[in-house]
Amino acid sequence: MKLKQLIFLLVLLIGMGAYIYWGIQKPAEEKQATDDYDKQLIKDDLSQLAQIEIKNEKGSFILEKGGNTWKLLGPHEDIASSTKVETLISALLRIKADKILYEAASYPEAEARLDDFGLGKLALEIGLQLGASAEPRMIRIGRKNPGGSLTYIDDKKNKRIILSPESLDILKSAEPKDYREMRLTTVEAHDYADLSVIQSGKKMRLERNEKGDWVMKQPWQLPLDQSFTNNQISKIPMIRANEFLAKTPPAFSKPSIQLIVGFKEGAKDLRSGVGDKRPQGLEIQFARSKKLGSKNRNDDSYEYFAKSDKTAAARIPRFHYENFEKGPEAYIQKSFENFDIEKVEGLALLATDHLFGWNLSRTGDGWLAKSEKQSISDPNQDEIKNILDSLKRIRGLAFEKSEPAPGFTQLLFQISLKLKDGQIVAWSIDKKKQTLWISFGGFDLRYKLDASAFDEKKFAFQRLVRKTDAVPAANKVDVNTILKKQESNSGGPGDGPKVGN
Repeated sequence: MKLKQLIFLLVLLIGMGAYIYWGIQKPAEEKQATDDYDKQLIKDDLSQLAQIEIKNEKGSFILEKGGNTWKLLGPHEDIASSTKVETLISALLRIKADKILYEAASYPEAEARLDDFGLGKLALEIGLQLGASAEPRMIRIGRKNPGGSLTYIDDKKNKRIILSPESLDILKSAEPKDYREMRLTTVEAHDYADLSVIQSGKKMRLERNEKGDWVMKQPWQLPLDQSFTNNQISKIPMIRANEFLAKTPPAFSKPSIQLIVGFKEGAKDLRSGVGDKRPQGLEIQFARSKKLGSKNRNDDSYEYFAKSDKTAAARIPRFHYENFEKGPEAYIQKSFENFDIEKVEGLALLATDHLFGWNLSRTGDGWLAKSEKQSISDPNQDEIKNILDSLKRIRGLAFEKSEPAPGFTQLLFQISLKLKDGQIVAWSIDKKKQTLWISFGGFDLRYKLDASAFDEKKFAFQRLVRKTDAVPAANKVDVNTILKKQESNSGGPGDGPKVGN
């Protein structure tokens, strides 16, 4: 096919595409949009909506907007759920007149037979107030038509009865509690500056530093597992009531758990008003009590409650309570994984039961490995990386206490590394593989260890020697010599092996 013919066909295709879109599709879309707007019952700008009143078979309640906050008025006065109110407004905007049964001229005739359409006294009424000076607008929702696909609606403003596919059935039995904000606080976790957790008189206090990390101030000053801590704190704004209670349960005379939160400057709970004793923070209390008639002692036999200093007491799901039963031990860092492998300058290992010890130093682009009987200028680089990767994955099962590791003779394994910033990190494991110590930055942390989670084969330094190298026979003299040298250099066996020498 010639070039001119190809160009002609290309121009023809572009022209046909433009005609289909601009001549057929776009006008059809514009007509559909116009038809939809013409059928739309409410054409007002509902961003100016100031009040919604709902009357149904259960009673009536009012939602009122103040600033950017919706409030629930009446006996259950509280802030309203903005999500639920926005969903309601979206539903109102979806009401369309698929068919007009009575227009203004015949509207008086329709008013005489409203009961036929379910638009009498038992009808759902929705009152809308657009600003203080605007005239209220009333919409009445009746029953479905005989076919069951459309709903009768009384549009009082325009004096007409219409049929619409939008039924708003959920509003016919709605109660004030359905629109109440069920969260105990509206302030998100990123706006928390400090947190105190009190259990049985014991207090843990956490504060956020300038970098945004959490720091423990009480009961110890130990490094925190930032991921776990942030996850725990993110659960505070997720605490929700199943239902708010008219009376405070007696169990709150001795709450089981107290959370005291300090907000960052400028943060404010939407419930905070005049007379709030803690406007820059929040207190949440948890309590539980035996279910009436229950004789069991398991957790299922309890009812669980929570209340904030800005809400009534509420019945809550059990898991909210259990989330904050964890003691300060759970927050402590359980591994040391935030080091850059490229910034490791030295590495040392002693395995007393397997009778070997090695010391590695980074030299330029490579490594120098030494034992008591051999030096290797080009050890297996892949094995070094595997060892360092494996160190990142050593994790304590549960923090037990702050104490240094014991002497080498009580250990199965000890490995330490030196970082470029001069920091020394050491991992020690007892002979039964039940206890782990991690030492870094002046901290000596002891953990319970899951023996099945530790694979000592990953730390077999004999594999650092390449197959072409001669492997020295490991013997007890090698290890004993290393131990004696380490004790004389460090002042005692518990100080760990020297790194990078």
